[in-house]
Amino acid sequence: PVQGTPTVLWANVPADVVSLSGVEIVAGEQVRGLATQRVFIRYRAGVTAQDEILWGTRVLGIVSVRDAENNGRLLTIDCLEAA
Repeated sequence: PVQGTPTVLWANVPADVVSLSGVEIVAGEQVRGLATQRVFIRYRAGVTAQDEILWGTRVLGIVSVRDAENNGRLLTIDCLEAA
């Protein structure tokens, strides 16, 4: 790829998405909403906090990724959605 051009990798995978909380913050003179989501998918190697999840028309930024049971079966992915 050309330097500076992002690489886009995607996969359409089944997932459970759970909304954990929502909060509004004031940044400068703008009110901004943040929604916290937890996503569960089958284990996939290579998912990192530098990735994003496209859920319908919503973009979820990944905050953390963990194999909660350390058995290579399920990833728990915590995300933030900026509204």
